[in-house]
Amino acid sequence: MGADLAHTATVAQYVSAAAMGAVVLLRAPAAARSPAQRGLWLAVATAAVAMALQLPVVIRAALDLTGSVHEVGLARNLFGVLSAGCVLYFVTAAAQHRWWRWGLVTSVALVVLALVLLDQVREQHDNPGGPSSLSAYWAILMGSHIVANTVCVHVCLWQGCRASAPSLRLSLWIFGAGTALVGIYWCVALGRLIIGEPPLRNLSLLMSLHGFLRAAALLVPLWGSMRSQPSQIRTLWVLWPLWRTLVQAVPHVALHRRRSRIVEVVWPRAPRRLAVYRRMIEIRDAILSLHGYVHPALPGAVKSRVEQLGLHGRSADAMTLACLLHVALRARRTGAAKDFDASLSHGWDSVNISGEESFLLELARAFRTPVARSLAGQLGGRTGGLTEVGDG
Repeated sequence: MGADLAHTATVAQYVSAAAMGAVVLLRAPAAARSPAQRGLWLAVATAAVAMALQLPVVIRAALDLTGSVHEVGLARNLFGVLSAGCVLYFVTAAAQHRWWRWGLVTSVALVVLALVLLDQVREQHDNPGGPSSLSAYWAILMGSHIVANTVCVHVCLWQGCRASAPSLRLSLWIFGAGTALVGIYWCVALGRLIIGEPPLRNLSLLMSLHGFLRAAALLVPLWGSMRSQPSQIRTLWVLWPLWRTLVQAVPHVALHRRRSRIVEVVWPRAPRRLAVYRRMIEIRDAILSLHGYVHPALPGAVKSRVEQLGLHGRSADAMTLACLLHVALRARRTGAAKDFDASLSHGWDSVNISGEESFLLELARAFRTPVARSLAGQLGGRTGGLTEVGDG
């Protein structure tokens, strides 16, 4: 039984370290773009390094190369302290007090310095199984972890209960649960040192489980974004032809140089959610720039013809605006002046981003149809006037 538990603990160490390393690499681009995620990412990254340095294969390699595991043990403990500091920075970032940040950085630096100095004088520092007696070195190391983890658990529970976003609430609770496990690990380790008992070998299971939970906490935002990725990819793909046509006519509305459709969808310049929002802004700005190219009576005439085709509601509004855009674009390409005081916002009554996105998708589909081009040719004159109805 004991051998099986020890084997399970060893396997869990490897799997946990691999999971944390993979998640750290996967979330690195997002952490580089978002300062809000950087503290959490650094906390998990430094913890992943500390856990990797605890792996038996790393300890054996160090022993074979140098004849001692002293440097590996010291590096592991220092990365553990850095991880605890990053955890505190992450969970207290909302405080926004510069004095707190400097105090935290100073405290972490002092603990690291103290550990490095005490490491030079402590006895039996190369024991792979862990400490055999309590010393100032281990008291500072374990005490700093216990304090940091206690504060982290409290803040995660407190902030999690007050978080409005479900993904943030879940991420904080998972992160807090992982931190609670590592806090228990250090409390048990310290307690056994105080009573003179050797460390429990299988206690590393708690550390491994903590690694899984912290990796999961880092993945929660990614999972939320992955659920919306198909919808965002579809939106970018569908809007691209309309956006390209409008940007060719009104190039000053484009925030960036045009790229091919597949490149814009597969490798957007920004996160896809932001890329969709930018695309919507550019389409709206282009439509605003085309105001004045259509006769004031044309929207009503087009709407009547569209309804005769059996379209009603938002579908009719989208087809009407698509026809008006064809008329305005033709007028702009022929060099016509803005002779009319008319708006092209027909049917655009959305009050939120979701509604506006839905309308733009319908508009993009309608814009490409032969019906829209045909009606624009029948009703729209060369300069946006009327060809089949009177001016009145």
